[in-house]
Amino acid sequence: MRPVVPREVRDELARAAGWLSRGDAPRALESASRALRALSGRRLTRASRLAVQANVREVIDALASHPRLAPLLTASGRGRGTIPCRPGQETTLASVLLGIARILREEDAALAEVKAAPERKKALIESGLQCLREGQVKTGTDYLRRVTVEFADEPDIFSQMGRLLSAAGLHREAALFHESAMQAHPRASEGYAEAVAAWLKAGEYARAETVFLAILRVFGGHPATFARMAAMYADWGRAAEARDMAGRALAEDPDQPLAATVLAKLDGHAVADAADAEEGESGVQSAPAWGESAP
Repeated sequence: MRPVVPREVRDELARAAGWLSRGDAPRALESASRALRALSGRRLTRASRLAVQANVREVIDALASHPRLAPLLTASGRGRGTIPCRPGQETTLASVLLGIARILREEDAALAEVKAAPERKKALIESGLQCLREGQVKTGTDYLRRVTVEFADEPDIFSQMGRLLSAAGLHREAALFHESAMQAHPRASEGYAEAVAAWLKAGEYARAETVFLAILRVFGGHPATFARMAAMYADWGRAAEARDMAGRALAEDPDQPLAATVLAKLDGHAVADAADAEEGESGVQSAPAWGESAP
């Protein structure tokens, strides 16, 4: 009697071979899995079973030699280019093939996500910036915050968004992003420096001072840090703290230029105050105060 291969088994094996020829390993595995499940429990003549097994073996060997499956088979200890296919174990093998198909689909999904990520990030940023240009600050900031959530694996993602906000003149919002960078990467100095700069541009000296104090706790004192704090206190109108910080900077680095400039301007301000006291009597105009431009 001529061997008979069940139609469902034959069709699924043919589909598996077709998908494999197109390079679609997951679909080929799924079709082969369905063929094995259709074969399981079938009562066949010896000749028919041998014919079916030969067809199955051909497809399984083709799958095993596919370059995407070889690493998985080697990792599982099955050996390169082999998938055991024993009579009576069709259901077990069907489950194995389906599991491999799922792994490959997960890999495909992850790869697609990686490829789509730059466009997704670009779209979110463009939407955020458009809202900012239209004066919708909260909505625009929310878009940029979404970028930090979806791309949290990028180490400087908060700083990237903070810089965009600073470029848009939204220094307070930028500073909050930079503070998030500080929290995410407490040993990275860039977030602290950019947070200070943003708070100062926003005119929020108390918030800048808080970040400066955090810098001193985490990284220790440095003449440049003390000098920048001196400049902040001077702009803030806190001359005593400005002198103290400038003095600390110059004690460690006598050539620290910013600290020297702060002290010189503070001394000039003191001279101007003294001149103001005499102006009522002499009528002489005083020197420009801190932060003012000379005529």
